Amino acid sequence: MSCRPAGASYLVPFVAREGERADIVWDFAETKMKALLAKQDALGVNSYAAGLFSFSPMPKLKRSLRTYAKSDLPPASAIHVARAIDEIGFRAEFKQRLTSEFSAWVKEHGKLKSAEPKTR
Repeated sequence: MSCRPAGASYLVPFVAREGERADIVWDFAETKMKALLAKQDALGVNSYAAGLFSFSPMPKLKRSLRTYAKSDLPPASAIHVARAIDEIGFRAEFKQRLTSEFSAWVKEHGKLKSAEPKTR
């Protein structure tokens, strides 16, 4: 992917937000980050990388973000990184709780009834 058009830098966060594989998005973005950040304004540089993680429920990405932030992001991005790490933790916990509650509900209520219309 060439990051020449300014709009291309907006596709990466969109895919991170709408897709289910933030880890793959991060692998791509990390290799292209210099070009992606070049398309951002001064404030966008501070939040761009952290914003890729905001919708992920994958706890392993917290380590990736922390490591990347320490070595490659300006100090002004620290608040955005902290928010993203908090959001990842919340989403991971919520997903785990929701999954276990849903499993318990299915066990208690059995299989879902068929959507077939009733015959008279």
